[in-house]
Amino acid sequence: MLRRLISILALAAAGSTLTAGPGNGIVTLNWTPPTGFATAVYRVYRGTAPNVALTNPIHQAAGISTYIDTAVSNGTTYYYRVQGVRPIGAPTNSNEVLATPTGP
Repeated sequence: MLRRLISILALAAAGSTLTAGPGNGIVTLNWTPPTGFATAVYRVYRGTAPNVALTNPIHQAAGISTYIDTAVSNGTTYYYRVQGVRPIGAPTNSNEVLATPTGP
């Protein structure tokens, strides 16, 4: 039982791998959910400074692994994190990424 709990906690701490691809007036986020967890909802957070606060998500939905942020301005650097919220247990947080959308 203890070994299983340690494995679950280690996996939860790993979070998911988040990547960001900037475009013209958009940022496309992709992530790989951690294996072994049934995630109910993913929440996307954005900020204009590092260490994005995990409050007031800009988007949340179930069963997604991609989000396209169109509410961005070219030339501004944005920082993102994604949080997976499961029915049981603590949320799983992604790494933080940054992207600067640019014009054509």
